[in-house]
This record gives sequence, structure tokens and C-alpha cells, in this order.
Amino acid sequence: MSKGKLARIAGFTVAAGATASLVGLAATGTGAYFSAAKTGSMAVSTGDVKVDTSGLNNLDFKGLLPENYKTQTVSYTATGTGPEDIYLAFDDPTNDAALNAFPANGANPLGRYGHLEVTGSQGTFQSYNLATDPAAPGVGQTVAGDCSINSAGLGGSSQEATSTNNQDNGSYVPYCPAPQYILLSKGLKSSDGQQSASITFGFTKLLKSAAAQDSPVSQIPFRIVAEQAGVSPTDVNTNNGNG
Repeated sequence: MSKGKLARIAGFTVAAGATASLVGLAATGTGAYFSAAKTGSMAVSTGDVKVDTSGLNNLDFKGLLPENYKTQTVSYTATGTGPEDIYLAFDDPTNDAALNAFPANGANPLGRYGHLEVTGSQGTFQSYNLATDPAAPGVGQTVAGDCSINSAGLGGSSQEATSTNNQDNGSYVPYCPAPQYILLSKGLKSSDGQQSASITFGFTKLLKSAAAQDSPVSQIPFRIVAEQAGVSPTDVNTNNGNG
């Protein structure tokens, strides 16, 4: 074999050996790739959901006459670190005797002849028959055929009764009890400043019984509740502003 051919074979053998060595070096992870690192840390803390209702007074709806509706205003300011949804909340009527004080009927927390209208930036709830349907599973709940109330507590009915039953050739208003939570503002931020909602309450002209006059004052409790934006106050993972 000629010297030139031997040289070529030897060169090929050396090159092949070098290639195999590089492949082996990369495969064994002995530092053939470059890398660098720097350390850091995550700053973690919780924010808060707060609402300021300073100056909120007890609303005065005393001395009402039939169709003598009164309107009061409630004001509130979101002061938390993130956006909040604000609700008007009536305490659970099944646990509060005050809601059943007028008329004296446990199934009618705000009165068969009561009118309530709550208006915030997100819409209105209204009703002219605040009694709970006897067929409903609980106080403040509705069944098919009653008025329509959405998941935010908005809707209801603007229909006013002209008689107490359908046999008088009049208008009998479907049951439309006040929901426990009524949405007032959605996605409210501290930079939005003070907001307000109106509450109108009274008794319809059907309240004409002499026994209904000069009734004792009933205290109907309510709260202004701030929830983390997008969280329903009925969610099992929220405490509804309690504690």
C-alpha cells in the first residue's frame, strides 16, 4: 500500500475518533454547554377587600302612608387594594325576627303590600309584593311563576296590584321577595371615589286595613358588603364581610 493511501486512512481514523470523543463528551454532560445563573426572590403578601361606609346612618322610613314611598341614599367607597363588587345585603330573614315584624307573618319578611326599589350603577331590583310564595322552599326564595330575579339580585317586577286577588277582576302581583344580596357596583376601585345607591320603600294602596295603622317601628337590618371582584356573596369560600 502506498504511503499516501496509508496517510489518508490514518487521517480518517483520527478524525472519526475525535468526533466520537466530542459526542461522548456532550452525552455525558461534562460541561460542554455554557450556562449562568443569578438569584432572586418573590415578594409575597395578601391584599385586602375593604369598603368605607362612614357616615352611613339608619335609614328613616317611619310614618309611611299607603303609596307614600320614601327614598333614601346610601354612600360607600371601595378602599381595598384591588377591584371590588359591592352588594346591599339583607340579613337572612329566616334568622332575624325583625324582618318578620310587619306584617306579623313569618312568610312575608317585608310585607305582602310592601314596595322596595334598590338602584345602583349595575341596575335595579324592584317589587310591589315582597311576600314569599308559600310554595317556595324558604323565605326570600321564588318558584316558577314568580317574578324574575337574576343571580346578582337584580330584576323583580314593576307591576302594581289593583286588588288583593284575581277574583276582583284586578291585577294580582306575583310574589317577588327581596333577595338577600343585591349588586350595587361592580369592579369598583379605590380610585373611583365615593359611590351611592338609592333605596325606596313604602306600602302600596292595598294596605287599607284599620289594623295596619300606627304599627310599631320595625328595624330591618342591612349591610353594605364588599366582595373580591367576580366573587358572588353566595360563594361558600367567602365570609360575606363577617370577620
